[in-house]
Amino acid sequence: MTTLRFVVPGAPVPQARHRSVALMRNGAPVIGKGGRPITHEYGDPRSKAYEAKVRDTALYAARTQSWKMPDAKVRLGVVVRVWRERRAGDLDNFVKQALDAMTKAGNVWVDDRYVVALSAGMGVDKARPRMEIEVSILGGA
Repeated sequence: MTTLRFVVPGAPVPQARHRSVALMRNGAPVIGKGGRPITHEYGDPRSKAYEAKVRDTALYAARTQSWKMPDAKVRLGVVVRVWRERRAGDLDNFVKQALDAMTKAGNVWVDDRYVVALSAGMGVDKARPRMEIEVSILGGA
């Protein structure tokens, strides 16, 4: 199979930036050995949950469509269509969410650096919000 197609149902969630907060003690930041505050980084739970949903959907689609993960020397094309209940969010953050989730799936591709063609779009569908994804093998390196 040279094209993998799947739909992630439900409202798409964009990739959120990781947040960083200083570790505080008695109202002051805790300073580490290098003289800098010790920080704790965390991600948005909604974003992490949606990434897992995309990853699991990609795993299921690859298994049911007999997708064979291409080797590292192949060029890939990806199409991402985002359908939301209203026009909101940056398209690039939705695309990043999809690419990262498929990399973490471990059976769609070796690494998203082999994606050489990308097409993305966003529209409104109040009745059926979703993310549609297609991955195509374009050829060798």
